[in-house]
Amino acid sequence: MKRFSFILLMLATLAFSCTREPFPGQDPSETGFKTTHYKVQVSSSDDSKATTADNDTKYVFQATDALYVSSTATDPESGGPLLFGVLKLISGSGETTAYFEGDLVNVNEFEPASDTPINVTLVSSGDRIHTTGGGKLTGTAYPSNEYGTSLADAVEKFSNFTCSTNFGNTRFTLSQNSSFVICKIKTLAADLPDATSVTASLECGGNTIWEGIVTSTVNGLVGKLDFVIPLEGGSVTLSSASLSCEWTDALDAPQSHSFDLKPGTLAANNYYTIERSTIYFDGFHIKGTVDGTTITFNYNYADDGIEYSFDEGLTWTPYTASFELDADEEICVRGNRANYANNGGDQYGTPGDKPIFTATNKVYISGNIMSLLADKDNLVASAFHGAFSKGSSTAVNYIDINPNRDLTLPSTTLPTSCYQQMFRNCTSLTRTPVFRAESVAYRCCYNMFRQCSNLKDASGIELPASILAIDCYRELFRQCGELKTIPQDFLPATTLAQGCYQQMFQLVTKIVTAPDLPAPELVKDCYSEMFSGCSALENVTCLATSISASNCLNKWLNSVKSNGTFTRPQSMAGQWPSGISGIPTGWNQADYVPPQS
Repeated sequence: MKRFSFILLMLATLAFSCTREPFPGQDPSETGFKTTHYKVQVSSSDDSKATTADNDTKYVFQATDALYVSSTATDPESGGPLLFGVLKLISGSGETTAYFEGDLVNVNEFEPASDTPINVTLVSSGDRIHTTGGGKLTGTAYPSNEYGTSLADAVEKFSNFTCSTNFGNTRFTLSQNSSFVICKIKTLAADLPDATSVTASLECGGNTIWEGIVTSTVNGLVGKLDFVIPLEGGSVTLSSASLSCEWTDALDAPQSHSFDLKPGTLAANNYYTIERSTIYFDGFHIKGTVDGTTITFNYNYADDGIEYSFDEGLTWTPYTASFELDADEEICVRGNRANYANNGGDQYGTPGDKPIFTATNKVYISGNIMSLLADKDNLVASAFHGAFSKGSSTAVNYIDINPNRDLTLPSTTLPTSCYQQMFRNCTSLTRTPVFRAESVAYRCCYNMFRQCSNLKDASGIELPASILAIDCYRELFRQCGELKTIPQDFLPATTLAQGCYQQMFQLVTKIVTAPDLPAPELVKDCYSEMFSGCSALENVTCLATSISASNCLNKWLNSVKSNGTFTRPQSMAGQWPSGISGIPTGWNQADYVPPQS
């Protein structure tokens, strides 16, 4: 939030002996009483955070506004300031410039000089935060149950502007000391009808620091709670904090929602937004990380095109042209295409330059990928072939999976080429989607993450299929140089197929221990170059007893670590060839010992 600042121009100061009634609250018997008449012009600056009728962002003065002025020097007898008084707003209500005028009390005929230090406070909206009594400002607690309907409303009602300056200065700068918590809650209108009274409370460390009754509004299918809580800035640390909302719906059924908040300190002169929704579209999401990110889909809306939603799927907009996302702004996406095959036309179906979408800055993707398909329950052949890729030579550096929500690929039966080269060369991808392959088909995951050079986490993947298909996992993680840990039970299949693991981990340079390979019989190309270039690899367990198929071990351990341990069945002692297409020279051999049941 920007700094609140105001420029005060001193128009006139006149000192004279008091011949009128004493200033309210003064003891009539007090001697040496005199006043200084003071009139100032106050103009709000461009970065004041409140809204005028023309949507300018300036503070709008109100008839109840007042300025309290006091010297920092105090009277030795009373302990109060030597100079003080309240200036009332005399013109400018509803404007961004106003005039204030009043009398300042000079205690014991104190004579202020041009450099006399003074404090100035703008007291807003009927003295809700501070009250004036006897010409003096008395601090009171911030409202425990009041709120603003908008940020501008809260600023106008609950602001506390102060400054330290000199009496003779012609320019004052006032700073906002309040902070504001902006609450935006959405739920279904059926659960939160219009004009429902809701008890809202902000809790911190088990203590309620604010509680109030707020009123809902309905916009279409959405029930909304929009309110702004004022808090004393710099004094509230959020720890184990939550916002709770309770109400009774139209059927007299109790409703209750609680939203946990991130730890932090509510500093002065800032606002904090709590935006939550109980409505969530269980489909594909794109979330911005930088303001002004342009999103361009490669499929315009038609019978099989793309639609997007800014309100969790309650209303949809057909995609016809690029649009922008701001940081933390999120859209839902759905489509009606049978597949998003992005082929370049070569013999391997290398993706062309037509991913599902492009973005000018990094974005997060999450949710259920199936919302993009015409049949949301049926994963078809080539459904996402090259869906987020631009091929082998053009990196996609704008996609990652949301760290707080998974991207899910829910089908456990994978048809031909369904995920082939899906994320190839997505250099900004750091973790994989969540999916489980119980049944596989030709090239279903071929090259799926190839060249994802920053991929570190593959823990979302499970490959329990016991019978494999030709090239099903071929080059799955090839050139994923940051991938370090693969579970030992990652590849449990016992019936292999041609090329099923070919080059699967090639150039994964940080992997130390290979997943166990339990299949008893090798087939053509199954392990060809599987771990080639895995320069840190030093542990391999392979239980094969039939290893004569064509090219099944071709360069499979080429350029691995010079010293390591190869574990094989005792019956295979002396049966393995030596070298890059067998057991690397310099490695120890060990007999496999089955785990105790």
